[in-house]
Amino acid sequence: MYIHLAKDLGAIIRDSRKSKQWNQTEFANKLGLTQRSISVMENDPTKVDFGIILQVCAVLGLKLEINTNALHQSHDKSSAELDW
Repeated sequence: MYIHLAKDLGAIIRDSRKSKQWNQTEFANKLGLTQRSISVMENDPTKVDFGIILQVCAVLGLKLEINTNALHQSHDKSSAELDW
């Protein structure tokens, strides 16, 4: 699944948590966080430290991949021509 917006990441985290049948409090306890921090993460992950996002992905068994192929394939284009 591709993430285009921060809220996409929040939805993936929420859906993955629910697939494990964990409520927010149970999930928070596994991470040493509060239920409120899980709620914030699922609704607006821009307010959460990236290190915590990585920890969350590990606990949920999610793989976070950053792919630069589009940039490498477009290396001959000017920055104005890149397909964002």
